[in-house]
Amino acid sequence: MAEIKYKRRPLNTAAGIIWLVMSLCYSVGFIVLLITIDNKINLTTISVFFMILLSVLVAKNQLLLNKTNYIKISSHHLTISINPLCQRKISFQDIVEVCKKGNKLYIIKYDGSEEEIRLDYMRIKDAETLITYLDYIA
Repeated sequence: MAEIKYKRRPLNTAAGIIWLVMSLCYSVGFIVLLITIDNKINLTTISVFFMILLSVLVAKNQLLLNKTNYIKISSHHLTISINPLCQRKISFQDIVEVCKKGNKLYIIKYDGSEEEIRLDYMRIKDAETLITYLDYIA
């Protein structure tokens, strides 16, 4: 089983830092909100707390993206991770053709649908390995 990880991109690191700064701003706002409303919890304080939590989670995802698997290749299928919550599995038996256009790789399946893989999300060496492997299968 092979695993291809996202490559390190400065844009993702910058986005992670921005989300951390946003969570810090939300935290300061949360403290000010608690002080001004005499430590009472209401819908506003709960929503600000969830914004802080969401910002920290998104920042963590962006900063650790290069440690996340983008594609997993097993003996019978290919798994593409779109985000931490959504993955698509493609059986090798369903693949009719593999087509590369620009920085995207399209997998055409028997049912006529297409799956898109962004080659600029991975290292060049990993992209070449993936293309060679899929060409061999299709």
